[in-house]
Amino acid sequence: PLNKQSKLTAGTKRGGRSRIAERFVVEAGAGAAGSRVHYLVGIAAEQYHDYVAQHASRLRRFFLLALIPVSVVALGMLAVILLALRQDLGRMATAIGRYEAAETEEIEGTFPRELQHLVDRVNGLLKQNLMLIDRTRKYVSKIAHDINHPLAVLKNGLGEDTQDTPLLKRQVDRMAGLVDRYASLARAIGSDSQVQRRTDVSSLLRDVADGFSIVYRRMPLEIVCDCEEGLSFPVARHDLEAIVGNLVSNAHKFADSRIEVGASRLGGDEAGLLVWVADDGPGISPENRETALNWGGRLDEAPPGTGFGLTIVADIVSMYGGNLRLLDAGIGGLRVEVDLPRPSRR
Repeated sequence: PLNKQSKLTAGTKRGGRSRIAERFVVEAGAGAAGSRVHYLVGIAAEQYHDYVAQHASRLRRFFLLALIPVSVVALGMLAVILLALRQDLGRMATAIGRYEAAETEEIEGTFPRELQHLVDRVNGLLKQNLMLIDRTRKYVSKIAHDINHPLAVLKNGLGEDTQDTPLLKRQVDRMAGLVDRYASLARAIGSDSQVQRRTDVSSLLRDVADGFSIVYRRMPLEIVCDCEEGLSFPVARHDLEAIVGNLVSNAHKFADSRIEVGASRLGGDEAGLLVWVADDGPGISPENRETALNWGGRLDEAPPGTGFGLTIVADIVSMYGGNLRLLDAGIGGLRVEVDLPRPSRR
C-alpha cells in the first residue's frame, strides 16, 4: 500500500473483561479510487488499559518537554516587553523633565502608539492652558484700558463744581456695560468650555433670534432663523450663545432691515457644525476684513460698544479648533461663517 491511515478507538464495545478494538486501514493504489479495510479485534481489558497508559505516558513526557521551552520563550518575551516599556517610560520622564526645566515648549519625542496618544493629549492640555493664560492677560489689559477713560472723566468731574451730572452718569453706565461684557466673556472661556456636552442648536438659535427681536422691536429690523429642527452638537451652550450673540449684535449695528441666523451639519452627522449670521448692510470690503478681526479693531466708530465682538468670537472658535470666515452675504451685506469640528477632530 502507498498510503495508510489508521485509528484506534478505545472503549467502543465491552464484553465481560475484554475490549473490542477497531482499526481502519485505507489503501490507495496508483490510478485506483482506493479501498478501506475495517478490522475488529478483541483484547483483554488489562492489555487495553496498558496500551492506553503507555500512550498517555509518552504524551505526558512530551508535554513536560514542550512546556519548558515554551515557558522560557514566554518569560523572555515578557522580560523584553517590560524592558521596552521601562525604556519608553524613562524617555517620557526625561521629556517631561525637559519641559519642566523650560528647555522645550511641550513634551517632545516619539513614543509607542499608546503612550504617544497620552503625550498628545497632555500637550493639548498644555497648549490650552497657555492659550487661556495669554487670553486672560490680554483681557485684563483691555479691561484696564477701557475703564481708565471713564474713570478719568469721573475723577475730573467729581473734583470740580460742575453740572455735568448726565455725562458722569453715562460714564458709569459705560463702565457697567464693560463689566457685563467682560463677565460674559469670562464665562465663555471658563475651564468647562471644552466639556463635550450636546446643545440643542435649533432651540438656542431661536432663543437668540427672539431675544434680539425684542431688544430691537422699535427698529424696522427682521431677524430670520434658518435651522433644522432638533439639530444638536457637542458644544458648551454658553460658548455657542457667546458666538451667535456677538455676531447678531455686530450685524444689527449695520443691517438695514434684515438679519439671517442659521446652522447646519457640516459634512454629515459625524462631521462638524456650520453656524452663520448675515445682514443686508454695507458689508466689509475684502481688504478690510482682516482689520475687523484684529484685537479691538473697529472700522466704524459710530456704533456703540467696545469694538471687539468679532475677536471674542474668533477666540472662542479657535479654542474649539474651528474656523471663522467673513464672506459676502447673499442678501447684500456681510456673512460671517463659523465651523466647529467634532471633539474627536479638534
